[in-house]
Amino acid sequence: MLQVTEQALWQYENNYTSPKMQIVNNFKSIFKVKSKYIYEKDILKRYYTPENITMMNIAYRSKVMNIASKTQAEAKHVAYLDSVVNYITENV
Repeated sequence: MLQVTEQALWQYENNYTSPKMQIVNNFKSIFKVKSKYIYEKDILKRYYTPENITMMNIAYRSKVMNIASKTQAEAKHVAYLDSVVNYITENV
């Protein structure tokens, strides 16, 4: 729908690049939201504790899978989960 590659989407999601204005406009129309929704700060970001996530602790069964980009992606997932857990812990 956006006419971008899967890699481009991954880069947007992981803050490696920012989408061009036309892509942002496409996001807005697809999800029927205003611009502020896309540019609003992530509320979970303040609950993220960087010292909880060390890339050295991410391991795979096969050395073939031990690729830096995969490890970075996994670290992003763990960081998100850390933020959610911290948010829930603080608010429950």
